[in-house]
Amino acid sequence: MTAPGALARIASPAAAPPRPPAEAAQAARRFEALVLERLLEPATRPLFAKGRLFGAGSGGAIPRQLFAAEVSRLAAERGGLGLARALAPAVDGSAAPGAAQQGGAR
Repeated sequence: MTAPGALARIASPAAAPPRPPAEAAQAARRFEALVLERLLEPATRPLFAKGRLFGAGSGGAIPRQLFAAEVSRLAAERGGLGLARALAPAVDGSAAPGAAQQGGAR
């Protein structure tokens, strides 16, 4: 059985050691790439529909997913939506609680 308050200390952001800025920036870029991929994947369906690029069949889903993933990764590396830049301070622990909500996108 765990000691009272142990779970709260584990789940608390203050309990986690701060991440190095480079690691936090990379994690934020990966998250932004994931968000972009989820937005792009449905948008690329018409490009891959009816075998236009890679033939018909269920195998067409794999190139579509890979295309969306790679485009998303490249976009996030080059600034993307600016989500990674906004999230990095919160990820590395340098932002005060609530600071990410107050700052807004720039």
